[in-house]
Amino acid sequence: MSNYCLVENGTVVEGPKKLPSGWKSIHGLKHLSTTELIALGWIPYEEVNIAYDNSTHYRDGYTVDIQANKVVYTDIVVAYTTTELAEKAKYASKQYQRDRQPEYPPAADYLDGIVKGDQAQIDKYIADCLAVKDKYPK
Repeated sequence: MSNYCLVENGTVVEGPKKLPSGWKSIHGLKHLSTTELIALGWIPYEEVNIAYDNSTHYRDGYTVDIQANKVVYTDIVVAYTTTELAEKAKYASKQYQRDRQPEYPPAADYLDGIVKGDQAQIDKYIADCLAVKDKYPK
């Protein structure tokens, strides 16, 4: 089943959504023809998704075009600025740090090994840290 928008005075006031089972004093909207629905203000909805590369562009809302026989929502796609692309690259370059952080053993384990003079505990802590670094290389 298609989605519809309720348009009143040139403005979408409801939708896009499935037709309601009842509206005002009318029941069974789904049984009406498209022409009858349009006469009541229930206009078929169409969505236009613009293909884009999300590494260089992003979706920034949509436009609404109310036509006689359909309401068209079209994506607005915007290119990242040079500054935004540089920020994204900088953020991405530090992903290994964000991946490593939750997997490192607690520093308290290392300090506890030092206080106790437990070289095996210190060595295990270092080995565990190195394993995380190997799992998430720079």
